[in-house]
Amino acid sequence: MDNLWTDSTDQVTTSFTFSDDPATIYSLSNKETDIRNLLDKIIERAEFEDLEHKQRMIVEHQAEQAIGESWMCFHLKQLTNLMEDK
Repeated sequence: MDNLWTDSTDQVTTSFTFSDDPATIYSLSNKETDIRNLLDKIIERAEFEDLEHKQRMIVEHQAEQAIGESWMCFHLKQLTNLMEDK
């Protein structure tokens, strides 16, 4: 965490840098931070399930089914990108 402060609504706000440009700083509320953390956990689970599927397909000699990223992983990552671009 870079900075913590209280705004006029007494809500704690956290400042994070999401880009390579140090001048670009976005401010996230606690709720937004919680949403981002939850989304990261969902992505982690989706990637784990995707890997399990790929391993199962290889064992079953269906390697063509183990290529690429799952629909769920792709779209969750797109959602993350949309949140960062706000």
